[in-house]
Amino acid sequence: MKTARKDLLKIIAVGAAGIIAGTSVTAATIGATKKKADTEDTQTSVSENTENNDTKAAKDETVYVIANADGSVKKIIVSDWIKNSLSEKNLKDKSELKDVKNVKGDESYVMDSDNMRVWNADGEDIYYQGTISKELPVDLKVSYKLDGRSVSADEIAGKSGKATIRFDYVNKQYSEVTIDGKTEKIYVPFVMLTGLMLDNDVFSNVEVSNGKLINDGDRTVVAGFALPGLKENLAIDSSKLEIPDYVEVTADVKNFSLTTTLTLATNSLFNEFDTSKLNTADDLQAQLNELTSGMSKLIDGSSELYGGLTTLLSKSKELAAGVDKLAAGTSELASGTAALNAGLNTLVSKNGDLTDGAAKVFDTLLATVTGQFKDNGITVSLTKENYKSELNSLLTNPTDAQKSELIAVADSTLEAKLKENNVPDAYYKAVKVMLAEKLAAGKTLEEAMAEIAPVLTNAAAVNTISANTAITPDSNVMNYLTSNGVSAVQAGLIAKLCTYLSNQNGQPATSNIATATAMATDAQTVLAAMNDTNADAKVNALCLNSALATLKPSVETAVTSLDSYNEFYQGVLAYTSGVKTASDGSAKVNAGAAELKAGAEQLKSGTSQLVPGVEQLASGSKQLADGIKELNEKRISKITGLAGKDLQNLVDRVKATVDVSKSYKSFAGISDEYDGSVKFIYKTDEVKGK
Repeated sequence: MKTARKDLLKIIAVGAAGIIAGTSVTAATIGATKKKADTEDTQTSVSENTENNDTKAAKDETVYVIANADGSVKKIIVSDWIKNSLSEKNLKDKSELKDVKNVKGDESYVMDSDNMRVWNADGEDIYYQGTISKELPVDLKVSYKLDGRSVSADEIAGKSGKATIRFDYVNKQYSEVTIDGKTEKIYVPFVMLTGLMLDNDVFSNVEVSNGKLINDGDRTVVAGFALPGLKENLAIDSSKLEIPDYVEVTADVKNFSLTTTLTLATNSLFNEFDTSKLNTADDLQAQLNELTSGMSKLIDGSSELYGGLTTLLSKSKELAAGVDKLAAGTSELASGTAALNAGLNTLVSKNGDLTDGAAKVFDTLLATVTGQFKDNGITVSLTKENYKSELNSLLTNPTDAQKSELIAVADSTLEAKLKENNVPDAYYKAVKVMLAEKLAAGKTLEEAMAEIAPVLTNAAAVNTISANTAITPDSNVMNYLTSNGVSAVQAGLIAKLCTYLSNQNGQPATSNIATATAMATDAQTVLAAMNDTNADAKVNALCLNSALATLKPSVETAVTSLDSYNEFYQGVLAYTSGVKTASDGSAKVNAGAAELKAGAEQLKSGTSQLVPGVEQLASGSKQLADGIKELNEKRISKITGLAGKDLQNLVDRVKATVDVSKSYKSFAGISDEYDGSVKFIYKTDEVKGK
């Protein structure tokens, strides 16, 4: 019974993985209505309900939960895709998001009197992103143990021993439903799929509850599966069916470190169930009655088999039962290998769904990063193959277009700083040129600004004083300067400045010659900077270097984040490749087993006079009859009895679960007239070794 339950959970897990990856489970698997695939965009779409796609818009929502290593939430980012099925000019949208940004176009919106966004869609789909502070429907808690002792992520980092990593999921999203006259809490049935990438140099002897392991020699990919709240919804005793609500990984570790973990959550699996024919327990009870009837016939047949063999043994004793057993064994072997091959073929058929889903999540992350750079005025074109080289080349070898964008961004930022420091607009160019020259000479930005500030002050003062006609140049200063070879124009300016300074400090004008000369020199410096023929080249170089220095941390963070998901994505590709290899090998084994079965049948037809074998077969047939009878009495009859008593309640609970699931369409909000689907992606911080 435990093996059967595990097999059932494996089948459910495969279906869940397909839904999470952005595909639908086949109708043969769950009896669901076939959905139309969306082939026109790579944006992630999770089991969308397409029955009304031609008559109304739909919203596809992805919630990114950025979490600490223990699962506690740091930030929530929501990405929404409104599918404009009828190419409407305007789309009304209900949402609780803040800081909303259009991430894939330039369509704008206004808020109407009902506090709803009205997007100027002009026939296009709308892709936007925003933030929200709201309690999640499912809490993720990640806990750690080392040698049986509970520890924090910081405490286990760098340690060695027997480690346990446990993912607990607490479902808090429910509706109250009346079942059999009682008010029951029915939780939205979220499927949780958690993925980890474990370095084999750190982790060994890895085991996982409720999950799968894929080892490529260097790393072990762990994929865990849980359904929090479903056990409570169905009220099925765990001895009959175990429904996992946590994932636990154990391993021997050296210098513990853990990369980012990803958990996907969606209720789309249950949205695919068609409960229209699940109104009563009659049909299911009829099937169980057929099972009971079949067991009775099997009991009768096995008894007759025993009687016939006894008669045969007493009369001729010519049947070779040992060969019969061999034939039966080879037949079972052939059946088993065929089933194995069929099972692996089923997994292979899901490979495309799983890899496509992981690729769509990757594409969404790439689009998010691209949009963030676009919001800052910088154009990048990122793919799964080029994102690292594209982002790194932005720092080391930007294109001409990117250089222009970087220069424009830095120039705008620089002018904003000049404005904050009350620098007149007329001096912006001169200040930029002088900054460029001083930074090129090895000065820091602070040193350069400290040197430029008094020069700019003197230049402004000189311009004001020289324009004041009420101030006359001092004749003594004028004569002194011209007699020492100073031009008349320059001498006149300095003499006028000396008159001004004398009026300010009460000293003779001739005592201010040095100060006035320095002021005039500063004014000439500023004027030369303003008239510099290489000003544009110097300023562009200044702005480009400044922009690259500012951009570097953001680029490095983006590359690190995308690298983290790329590791998980490559693990998915390695897993699907391994499944394909195993399937190819099982096909060869299956063919060999079929040949063995054919040979055993030929051997059986040629045997005779094997009395001891007939005696064994007779004894075995009696045991078979007794065993089948015992199975019917202790197992099958109890199952049919239980079904007759409790099956209607189970039917009602399944229907309630599906109805509650279908009613949950959005986390951040959705208009009543929209169809909707939502999935959650939890990303935890890495735990670094020491």
